[in-house]
Amino acid sequence: MSIDAKFALIGTVIASIGTVIAIITAWIAIKQSIEAVKQNKLSQIAIQAQTFLTVINTAREIHFSEGMDVIRGFKYKNYKTYKSKETKQTQFHVREVVDFLNDLMHMIEHGYLTEKQVMSIYYVSILACANHLTP
Repeated sequence: MSIDAKFALIGTVIASIGTVIAIITAWIAIKQSIEAVKQNKLSQIAIQAQTFLTVINTAREIHFSEGMDVIRGFKYKNYKTYKSKETKQTQFHVREVVDFLNDLMHMIEHGYLTEKQVMSIYYVSILACANHLTP
């Protein structure tokens, strides 16, 4: 075998080794990308779980259930009558409940909670607010 053929063979072997290394590197990069996607999904789930716990604690802090009981008892035809009949404390409590539900919608819009999570718990309350707080 001539010296040129030997050099060509060595060059081919080196190129083949380079190709194998490139394939292995690409495979490792793909695996790392897949793991990163999995980690991002797990992080998202953890954030949603933490947000959900915060939502439940906030609902307790503002006495959401009691506020909904008050709202369900409303029979007002207009806002002016509501303002004149209800105490400032009741109005404040109603506002806290409405703000809480509004905050939930913002959390859905920003991906901290899913619509399914919120609606499975608060759907009836949202309907009650729509029925009793809007003319």
